[in-house]
Amino acid sequence: MPAKRSGRSTREQGLERTDNDMDFTSWPQVGMINQKNYYTDYLKRDDQVLALRQQNEESRARMAKAARDKDRALAQSGQNGAVNGLDADGDVEDTTMGEDGTTASTDPDANGSKVIVIHPGSQNLRIGLASDALPKTIPMVVARRSTENEWEHEERKPKRRKLDNGEEPEDPKQTFDEDFQAQFATMTVDLKNRMRRKARRIVPNCREVAISHNRKSTPIVMPELNDTSRVDWTEVTPGEADAPPGHFVGHAALRIPDTSTPRYKLSWPLRFGYFNEEDYESKDEIVRDMSVILEDAIENQLGISRKRDRVQYGCVYVIPDLYERKYVSAILDLLLRELGFSRVCFIQESMAGSFGAGYATCVIVDVGAQKTSICCVDEGMCVESSRINLRYGGSDVTETFMRMMLTDSFPYSDINLRRRYDFLLGDELKHKFCTLSIMEFAQQQFEFYLRVAGQDTRQYYFRAYDEVILAPMGFYYPSIFDNSEKLRRRRTIVNRSYDLYDGSPNDQTSAAQAQVLAMAPQPEGVANSRALPSELVSNGQSAAKPAKGAASKLAATTAGKDTPQQTTPAPDDAELNGERVGTPQAGEKEQSAPQSDPITEMINSADIRDRTLPILPLGQAIALSIEQGSKGDERKLRDFVGGIIPIGGGAQTPMFRQFLEEELAETQTKFRKDIMVAPPPREIDAQVLVWKGASVFGKLKSTNDSWIGTMEYDRLGSMASSARSDRVYHQDYIARIRYSNVLPPPPNHPKLLNIPNTGLSSGHYTSAGYASRLAREQPLNIEADAELGMPIDLVGLPGVFEGDESCLNGLEHPPVHHPADRALLKPLSALGKGSSSTASVSFLRRTEYISTDQNRRSEHKVPGTPAGTRKRKRPEIENENDPARILQDVVAGFDVANPHDASSQDQDSGINNKRAWEKPEHPTNSSLQLVDSYPLLPDLDAVSNSFWNIIVKFSTNPGSSSNAYDSRLDAAILRPLPLPASVIEQHDLAQAAWNENPKGAAPPKPNYHYEFFLPEDSDEATDIKKRLNTKSAHRDKANRVNGAVDEEGQEDESRLFRYPRIRHYQTFQQSGDVENPFSDSVALALYDPSDDSKSHERGQAKQKAAYFYPVGQRTFVRARHIAPSTKVGGVDEDDKVDLLEVYTRSSTADDNMKRARIRDEKYYATASPPEVATEA
Repeated sequence: MPAKRSGRSTREQGLERTDNDMDFTSWPQVGMINQKNYYTDYLKRDDQVLALRQQNEESRARMAKAARDKDRALAQSGQNGAVNGLDADGDVEDTTMGEDGTTASTDPDANGSKVIVIHPGSQNLRIGLASDALPKTIPMVVARRSTENEWEHEERKPKRRKLDNGEEPEDPKQTFDEDFQAQFATMTVDLKNRMRRKARRIVPNCREVAISHNRKSTPIVMPELNDTSRVDWTEVTPGEADAPPGHFVGHAALRIPDTSTPRYKLSWPLRFGYFNEEDYESKDEIVRDMSVILEDAIENQLGISRKRDRVQYGCVYVIPDLYERKYVSAILDLLLRELGFSRVCFIQESMAGSFGAGYATCVIVDVGAQKTSICCVDEGMCVESSRINLRYGGSDVTETFMRMMLTDSFPYSDINLRRRYDFLLGDELKHKFCTLSIMEFAQQQFEFYLRVAGQDTRQYYFRAYDEVILAPMGFYYPSIFDNSEKLRRRRTIVNRSYDLYDGSPNDQTSAAQAQVLAMAPQPEGVANSRALPSELVSNGQSAAKPAKGAASKLAATTAGKDTPQQTTPAPDDAELNGERVGTPQAGEKEQSAPQSDPITEMINSADIRDRTLPILPLGQAIALSIEQGSKGDERKLRDFVGGIIPIGGGAQTPMFRQFLEEELAETQTKFRKDIMVAPPPREIDAQVLVWKGASVFGKLKSTNDSWIGTMEYDRLGSMASSARSDRVYHQDYIARIRYSNVLPPPPNHPKLLNIPNTGLSSGHYTSAGYASRLAREQPLNIEADAELGMPIDLVGLPGVFEGDESCLNGLEHPPVHHPADRALLKPLSALGKGSSSTASVSFLRRTEYISTDQNRRSEHKVPGTPAGTRKRKRPEIENENDPARILQDVVAGFDVANPHDASSQDQDSGINNKRAWEKPEHPTNSSLQLVDSYPLLPDLDAVSNSFWNIIVKFSTNPGSSSNAYDSRLDAAILRPLPLPASVIEQHDLAQAAWNENPKGAAPPKPNYHYEFFLPEDSDEATDIKKRLNTKSAHRDKANRVNGAVDEEGQEDESRLFRYPRIRHYQTFQQSGDVENPFSDSVALALYDPSDDSKSHERGQAKQKAAYFYPVGQRTFVRARHIAPSTKVGGVDEDDKVDLLEVYTRSSTADDNMKRARIRDEKYYATASPPEVATEA
């Protein structure tokens, strides 16, 4: 091997290493990181986050202000006592301290008095302070001066069909197109099928009768001065000095006459929850009108007139669930720049609705005027994938109702919902008459008043059949709505929002909304897609084959953004759009799929989304939203299904919740028992529930992260809202925490009482009675909650919303208490004693603890028996209608009446019955003595199975005005007048409706009019009574009036009496059941022959008894003054009877035979009515 060279030889050869401090490169070099131990604090401190840093700065500013106030108070005060919130030592009083270091007394937002809550809608604006109980509601409209109205050059609404010559058809059934008529007929058939399933009878030809009546109906003109509900129209007539206002807002705008000078044009800034691009020319005009409406509401409704005062206020603004970023950015700039609020906070509608309802997990269905939004809320946060926005609402119901009524010959055929007074009229008709109650499925007559500025009021009468139900049923048949102009001028003013980095559309979307768009009718040029991904199909049904077209791509693209990707290898024989995918077969060549730009695909999908109208039946949309919100979790799906809350003005339709629950039960059969559509709790109006929840959100301390201040907006601009929208905040608003019944802590320290020292040996101050009296005298300074410690969340209690409140009552068989717990029921005076009865507990009401114990002891206690002995009870039959129970009661009744031959097998019962018969006692008051007794018997001469008595009660004295009884009333005649044809028709309709559902109501009775006749004097009445008594000995001695002749012209032996007409009466109330005259009430007459001195004169030989008579009907009548030349009861007033001349004759054998046949029940149905024995 070569020898090792020394350092000297290396230096001689020039190989020695030298260091001249020169680097190999000038580029800065970074040393290697020690991966075993490295640390960074980037974005880990609160002062590095702008929002948190601002909170800390505001907290320090408030603390510094409090310290300055403290020093100023100490400097101005020369006393040592407490001044301005300071104690004697000069420190701040110990009050409730918040997390931010502020006290309850110094925090200006503690009660929400410095927070304005704004909930804008397409038709109404609700605004108010967070501390207010209810908001102020004004129409979301502004009227500006223009050369024409909003309807003068527009087509009428509802839009009528026109013939080839440009005129409208004369036949009302051809007023609208064939699609509407076909859908109208389909809904009618579906409603009738629903009626048959509910065993409801359908009256035929009701629609034809209603159409015939509407064609003949003419308005009644009423002078405007006589109209008590006339409208105060807005005056816009210019004066000599002042010009007319440039604009009007809210109710004043809707009350401007259509023919005003100058003209005003109405504009609605919002449409379907976004900016209205149809009625405006630029975005600046929309924002300007929004600013005018909000500023007018703040000044006139809230009383904040000066702009510099708004700096002290914050604003909570409600936005849609699927909001657009351009809309939110414009509103944020408007609130901070134009209106001058100090800070702004945004909250979504569904989240605010859950806050207002008090449900942490629910499904919010907000039915507004122009849109319906659906969203699942889980633990107080919106589930993004479940948000749905449908473009129909209450305004579509109004228009559809008018279209249906116009088809059925509506008397006011010139209605145009674009006119202001017709718009208000249509909304009024919808609120008054539309319903979803099947009970209203009958022909009904309604009325309304048409009020036009400068014209007399016109009163219309019209009839409706099923239109009042079919119009709100359009929520489940949305194709009946007019959807032709809902996408007009879409994206012509407000462009779509794009991401700043990759240029992709970044407006809010959801998987549920994408499925709605895929199932909705597709625009021209786009294939109709009805496909659903497999993970979105409910009830275990398999997904349909994906359809071709961009709509399916839209659903897949959006669903992929909100739901995790689930990739499954396709089988070898899988097909997609009719083409085989997977492993290529023999003879096939692999073809590479064309690569498309994902940004371009997203833009194309957004274009299709803007051109597709989201329309889907309400029940299907709710089921789809719940399926997306649960994400396959069955437990969460049951929670959502059991907490559906419909809110908004459109959900105010009667029976809306019940109808929706039935629709969901038909589609979701698996969870039918779990479905519950609950009303808003605590009787809160469903229209203001979102605003109420937003006011609660604005007062929460944890929402400080959601506020956007002026300084933050100046630094970040509109990015401030987008930067905060992706963050998740844990709200401290949870229903079970809010409704907890934990008692508050004592507000003060223990109080020492100055008691005079008289010694403790007497035991006066150590007794329990003294402590009780002392506790009652000392007031307790505790503010009880509004519910007084009672839980108000009724969601978990079964059957409450169906009317079954048995779960709220005490247990029928309460559990037996432990002996150690019984001592807690003792009063204070019984403490320390061996035994005490719980019956005298002073601080408890009569609850099941006491009443059950008393009943248990009293069950075996029998008066007159020694202690310890118990009487054997006869087994009772629970069912009162049981034949054995009825037989037992009948036998017991005979045993009581005849105790000597009692047939009862129970000897004790026979002894008791005999004792009760010999010495009767009052059942509740034993001190009362029996004076006399009467057997209860029917009057066989007056009672039959075919007739009953009618009790007629007069509202005023029909006879003389004196307080003495008028004996003429015993012989009065009440003559019924014939019913007019209109009353008979109404009664037939009411009878037919009652025949369909006879439960719960008495059968209808016709309201007769009567003429009342009385004899001329009391002597005449006495003679009449004698004459009518066939057994009276003085019958032939009755006076008569000369002039009564028989058919041969000879003077008759019969007696003639005169009855002058007193007055006209009308029926105003009737009751009773003629089919069961004994079921309601009976008339009782006590008769004793020994007390009747004139019984021998009448020839009566009845026994002493209490005779009862069946009362089949009770009629209440009142006097009515009829004007001349009026027709009442089918008889003209000029043809009324002024005098009756009544004569009597003895009955013949034929008369007696006819009377016997009618009284016999088996001849009652076929016997013809007898001839009237009394003629006039």
